[in-house]
Amino acid sequence: YVSVAPADEAQNLFNFLKDIHATALINAEALRKLTKKFDKHHIDKIRTIDNNVYSLSAKLLPEVYASNFTVGLASVDAGLTLLRAFLNIDEEESLGDGEELRANKHLKKLTTMDIDSRELAVLSGGYFGNKKDLDAELVKKRKEELEWLRNMVEEIDPVYVPSLVGHRGFHNVHDRSDVRPLENSLMAYEAAWTSGICLCECDIALTKDERIILAHDENFARLGMDPTSPLCNRTVRDLTFKELMSCPLKSGARPPLLFDVLRSAAAIGDHAKMIVEIKAGNTEAGPALAR
Repeated sequence: YVSVAPADEAQNLFNFLKDIHATALINAEALRKLTKKFDKHHIDKIRTIDNNVYSLSAKLLPEVYASNFTVGLASVDAGLTLLRAFLNIDEEESLGDGEELRANKHLKKLTTMDIDSRELAVLSGGYFGNKKDLDAELVKKRKEELEWLRNMVEEIDPVYVPSLVGHRGFHNVHDRSDVRPLENSLMAYEAAWTSGICLCECDIALTKDERIILAHDENFARLGMDPTSPLCNRTVRDLTFKELMSCPLKSGARPPLLFDVLRSAAAIGDHAKMIVEIKAGNTEAGPALAR
């Protein structure tokens, strides 16, 4: 289309998509935040029928997550990137000038943030809110996330709760550790089990000195505090447990041993159980787990 359309029409298409992206982003985050805030401020009015809690979040959030303006964000963003390249539009130039420039820079920054970080930004005094006490805000967000998990488990029919599986524990799917724990971390599993989840799933790997460690990838380049570190980019099977201690995760903690997590499960109670996944080709992990 860009190769045959007049330049002004192609530019108009770019501007139109940019407006759609900005509107969808704000709507998605605003609805999600408002829904959770509504339940928080009207907890006394939430309906309880047959010991089951019925909240607005349980009804509306799945609709928000499945809506066009949420699931379509990535596609529109990819389209904008492609058009920008075809039209030779400088990224800063595409943001406009004056008030429009400032507003679009806020929106551009929002698009680079994951869902948890956006929650700190949207509807809290402007796009980025008050940053005077970010630590206190993060602590508050961690508390709210745990409360959300526990409330969600309580709202689910008790018949189905034993069949729920916490995939890699209660974690942030965007690999952040500021609001939720990292995947396959001790905190991720302890949070899930103590919130009422019975089953959790983990991935394991065997270190060079035959310690069973929790790891989804073959190395820790994705989750390591320093992704450029040589240790983080070496495969787990080529590292000793001592070397892995020198490769802390983004959260600052070391990758846990399976033994560490199972010890927590035993302390939490009989309901806390682990489903261990062994990736295809990880032939050495099976015998080690059996031992």
